[in-house]
Amino acid sequence: MTRAHGDDDTELAGLDALFEDAKAHPTDLPDSLFGKIVADADAVQPQIATNPQHPQSFWGGVLAALGGWPAFGSLATAAVAGLYIGVSDPTLATNPFSIDPDVEFSEFLSDDSSLFDAEIAQ
Repeated sequence: MTRAHGDDDTELAGLDALFEDAKAHPTDLPDSLFGKIVADADAVQPQIATNPQHPQSFWGGVLAALGGWPAFGSLATAAVAGLYIGVSDPTLATNPFSIDPDVEFSEFLSDDSSLFDAEIAQ
């Protein structure tokens, strides 16, 4: 169950009051921490400028957007399974031993001893 923004809930009202208090009294970043952040950024920026990334091909970008080779393999497997399920005959799901829906499974289990007798005689 999701809550709408206009719900009259005491927990949300208390949380809103805490956020308003934090907005009213912002904390300043210490100058030493700010200086360290800027110095680190200044040290990294020349490395980025001298090591440009190689341009990625279109298919490399698609592969990266999908999540790499493991995700692509899973997607391909799901696509092939979906294609098979979509194309296969629905009667196979109810009776996997025959394409003819009039044939029952019990017919495959019938006691046809003549076949066994012929094999034993050989």
